[in-house]
Amino acid sequence: MKYEPQKGAHSVYSLYFHLIFVTKYRKKIFDSEISSYFKQVIILLSQPYHVQIVEQEIDLDHIHILFNCSPTINLTKYIVY
Repeated sequence: MKYEPQKGAHSVYSLYFHLIFVTKYRKKIFDSEISSYFKQVIILLSQPYHVQIVEQEIDLDHIHILFNCSPTINLTKYIVY
């Protein structure tokens, strides 16, 4: 993956974050139907915050999300949302 720098008014940045959600007790609950649903929901929830999902993978007991955003985004509100 090539990192593309983005430009602001007075700055250049390239912020990528790797977020992992794990189920309680690592229970294997994500089947193919739930996985496809979660991928769509993650994309929809990212749009109001102008967060670009670069990659997302869902295993049986956890979710990996690699996303890109600007430095003005409040990450706490995005992740809790």
